[in-house]
Amino acid sequence: MTRWLRTRTWRLSPPGWPASRRLRIVMVSDLHAGLPQMPLSRVAEVVDRALALQGDMIVVTGDFRASLWFRQNTLTIEEVAAHLARLKAPLGVHAVLGNHDWWDDDAAQQRRAAPVHAQKVLQDAGIGVLVNRALRIGQGDA
Repeated sequence: MTRWLRTRTWRLSPPGWPASRRLRIVMVSDLHAGLPQMPLSRVAEVVDRALALQGDMIVVTGDFRASLWFRQNTLTIEEVAAHLARLKAPLGVHAVLGNHDWWDDDAAQQRRAAPVHAQKVLQDAGIGVLVNRALRIGQGDA
């Protein structure tokens, strides 16, 4: 399945960012983990690829679990987070919840207040979740 995993590189020069300061951000986006397209073994491949890129920071941009339309069998946020917990970077691993994380199609997840539950599970896995806040990256600090 690795043939479908794409890595893209962008070089940015944000205004005011020191030209001598290199910052490598690895982004993992839209896992939609669920069977059959994205089993946990595939999530592990994505984590391996992200780690191999040796980012200063890793960001995971939501839609952790497959919604009703993308899956045949459900994976829990706990199962997905257990694999994402392997992500490590000097400036941390940070996430935002995606639209599918906010309006989970799984009735049991909705009863557990899906976004609040997902945020706690991800934080327990060592992933900082940003909700209506930002991070300031300073002199080597996150």
